[in-house]
Amino acid sequence: MSVTCTIERIGPKKYRIRLDLGRDYRGRRSRKYKTVQGDRKKAEEMAAEMVLAARRNAGQLLMEDVALGTFLEEWLEIRCRRNLAPNTFTNYQAIVQAHFIPAMGNMLLRDLHPLRIEEYYATKREEFAPGTVLTHHKVLRSALSDALDLGYTDNDVMQHVKPPRGPDREAHFLTQEQMHRLVEAARGGPFFPE
Repeated sequence: MSVTCTIERIGPKKYRIRLDLGRDYRGRRSRKYKTVQGDRKKAEEMAAEMVLAARRNAGQLLMEDVALGTFLEEWLEIRCRRNLAPNTFTNYQAIVQAHFIPAMGNMLLRDLHPLRIEEYYATKREEFAPGTVLTHHKVLRSALSDALDLGYTDNDVMQHVKPPRGPDREAHFLTQEQMHRLVEAARGGPFFPE
């Protein structure tokens, strides 16, 4: 089945997406339409999602045969760019491109195993602070949760992954002398009226 897509402007900040799905079993043309409020970029993103969904439903894509790197790039563009704040998106993109893709990008989604992910975390713990590795875990968990939701896989691999330990924080307390200085400095201020 060949899927083609056209985007037509039908008003100010309003676009119609037409998906041509070929012919059905009776030989009749099969089409889907969707109207999108917003700019052209939003319409293009929605069209990309619709094309992927149509191909997936037609069996053109065996989702588990998709490499993790390919999925992560699609996930960034389709899910993250539109739904995350710009700085958050930039951080996710940097983690995916600089770390996940070089380390695990060629692995197929079906071959992803909890031990492989935990091995990745162990390697990163040698390079980065525990909080940074925990951030990698959160990004990967979010991506693979979306892979499950979008039908790329039926294996919830992250359910079996032990998250890396967060940063060890040592508690620091003020000495009695420091407390007295703090109280004296605060006297007469808005939070410590006389």
